[in-house]
Amino acid sequence: MYMTTVKSLAKHPVNRSTPLNSSGLVFLDAQQIALIDRALAAVGDFGEIRLIKVKGKIRFIQKLASEEMAERPASR
Repeated sequence: MYMTTVKSLAKHPVNRSTPLNSSGLVFLDAQQIALIDRALAAVGDFGEIRLIKVKGKIRFIQKLASEEMAERPASR
């Protein structure tokens, strides 16, 4: 079983033409990194985080969380 959610980063658009910030990053700022970090924590042990770019800007975080299914003995 899996669940997917998408969170918008549109409030914090950063693009390639943005000069390097003080930390040397081009696309992300500290607030976006914090959002990604929270998304990674939310998916737990099994999951994926995808960053979605639209028109050259990172706009969404897509979280895909998976749950391991307990193996059941085969019925005869």
